[in-house]
Amino acid sequence: MAKKKPCKTCLTLIAIFLIVAAVLIVFYFAPKPLIQEPEEKIEAFLEASYPIFAGQKITAKAFSSCGNFSLFLDGSKIGEGQTRVEAIIEALQGTHILEAKNSKCSAMIEFKALEKECEKGERQNCTSGNCPGVQECFNGIYGACILPEKICVPGEKIGCSLDGCKFGYSTCNDCGTGFGKCLAAGGSSCPTCS
Repeated sequence: MAKKKPCKTCLTLIAIFLIVAAVLIVFYFAPKPLIQEPEEKIEAFLEASYPIFAGQKITAKAFSSCGNFSLFLDGSKIGEGQTRVEAIIEALQGTHILEAKNSKCSAMIEFKALEKECEKGERQNCTSGNCPGVQECFNGIYGACILPEKICVPGEKIGCSLDGCKFGYSTCNDCGTGFGKCLAAGGSSCPTCS
C-alpha cells in the first residue's frame, strides 16, 4: 500500500500554527522588564563662599520631583513652589537650618555663620606652646600660628667664647629660634680674663 503524501497547505498551516504558538509562549512567559518610576524627592542647596560669615548674602535653592513644597529657614517660610524655589538670605551669626518639605518628602541643610575675625592681609601675634609666632588673615579668619624658622634643635649646646680667652657653651632655646647666653662649663658666667 502506498503512503499518502501530506498536502502542502496542511504543512504550511501547521508551520504557521507552531510559529504563532512559539511567539505567544515567549510573549507570556518571558520576564518582563521592570519599569521604574522616577524617585520622588526634594533636594536643597546653598550657594555661598565658605566659611559663611554673619551679614553675608547667600542663595538658598531647592528642587522637587515630589510636588508642591515650601522652603523654610529656621522654621520661617521663605518661599514655595512646584519644582524649584530660590531665595536670597542674609546670614545671621549662629547655626541655622534650611529645610525644603511637603507632606511626602523633605531635605534639610544645617549651616553655621561665623563672626568675621579680620580682613585679608591683617596679621596678629600668637603663641604655639610657649613659642611666639604670627597669624595671617585668610578668608575672614586667622590661620594657624606660624613660628619663626628653627635654626637649632631645642636643648642643643654649642661652644662659645666668654671673653675672648675663655670658652663655654650656649644652649638652643625651647623654640629652636636662637641660642641663650654663653655660660662657663659650670653653668655660670665667667669673669673676664686676667
